[in-house]
Amino acid sequence: MASSSQDISYSSLARYAKTLSIPMEEIASATNNFAIENLISQDTYSKVFKGKLLHHGEPINVVVHECLQVNGAINEMLMSKILEHKNIVSIFKVNDTPYEAFHVTKHQANESLDKHLSGSTLTWIQRLKICVGVAHALHYIHYGAEVNHSVIHGNIKSSKILLDHNWEPKLCGFGFAMRAKRNQLHLTSKYSGTLEYMDPAYEKTGGLTTKSDVFSFGVVLFEVLFGRKASDHIQGNDDNCNFSRLARVHYEARTLDDMIDPDLLKQMDLESLNVFSKTAYWCLKELRAQRPSMDQIVKTLERALELQQKHDKIHEHSTAEIEATNYDHLKGKNLDHLKIQWNDIEFATNKFSADQCIGSGGYGMVYKAKLDHFDGNNSSAIEKKNNGEFPKKNSTVAIKRISSRLDGKGEQGFFAEIEMLSNCKHRNIVSLLGFCVEGPEMILVYELPPL
Repeated sequence: MASSSQDISYSSLARYAKTLSIPMEEIASATNNFAIENLISQDTYSKVFKGKLLHHGEPINVVVHECLQVNGAINEMLMSKILEHKNIVSIFKVNDTPYEAFHVTKHQANESLDKHLSGSTLTWIQRLKICVGVAHALHYIHYGAEVNHSVIHGNIKSSKILLDHNWEPKLCGFGFAMRAKRNQLHLTSKYSGTLEYMDPAYEKTGGLTTKSDVFSFGVVLFEVLFGRKASDHIQGNDDNCNFSRLARVHYEARTLDDMIDPDLLKQMDLESLNVFSKTAYWCLKELRAQRPSMDQIVKTLERALELQQKHDKIHEHSTAEIEATNYDHLKGKNLDHLKIQWNDIEFATNKFSADQCIGSGGYGMVYKAKLDHFDGNNSSAIEKKNNGEFPKKNSTVAIKRISSRLDGKGEQGFFAEIEMLSNCKHRNIVSLLGFCVEGPEMILVYELPPL
């Protein structure tokens, strides 16, 4: 077993710091004397401020870290000295005064990954690229930074992954990182990992290895997949602290679809998803020996990205061809009276609120709402327009939002149903009241049968 090596001298570290030092007055000025409105975050280890600093005569956005613990500040400096990688944040400047510890980094335009996990800002392929970038950074600190030592980050989580203007990831937060002999256990009593990301094997061994970072990265991979933070409360989950166990349970039960955001799911190539989720699952193994190395993880995540890129290229061509064929086929059907605007449907469903959802299936979700639609009671209504519009009525309807499936059956079923139901009227068949197809959205509106 080995403890962290301190063979990098303080004199060499001091020389490195001197090359980065600027007057303390410049740092204070950059943050408007550390004004409260510039305070981004604060904990027991540091205060973080945003600011603007002149660099070669031009103002640039920066982040100023006031380190409240000397050891953490020294460690950040050490890691910045020995680590140089495009996916790792480097210290830009430090203060020139003793007894104070401030370091400055360049501001990243899109802030941290945890702020973009939910919502539609990041597409699935963007998420894959971010994960591949972080994997390369971890592979570098584990195997590429030094010949005989590995760097163990010790606090991998989505808030420690910054995103630049091109959404390129940059790993930060090396204040409690440690250097350890390659492939050996690093004994420590100062494991600063956040609860949801902590290696469960630490409790038994009293030490960390590179596989501890692998476990934490596995949690991040599932955050990216599920579109939510590990700390978020999940409805129906009593074991809220153990996000990793929940992820393993759903993987083993083959119910990951229940946890993935539907908008993300419909973007995914099935094989790419399988490769990605399998990688994330093995990262979360309780036994360190069963977890993959970062070398293996880089290869599998790159494979997942490659599969998704191939799928997207094929899907772009096939979707364009299918839609052109289907649209051409519907053009001759004189169905303008059934067209409903997307904005009207979104408003009626309160942006597809869960409170209005009345059912789901393999092809989409069904919502109940009051909506204006074509009034077809008069058999000649299609020919009769009032002020250029077809006659309408307002009633409670069933709105089906079609999911884009990997096998293309969602799109096929959507157009087939329009063609069939627009020509079919029978008291024992639910009537089609309208449809909407705008961009990726495909909506069918039916009469709501009485209960």
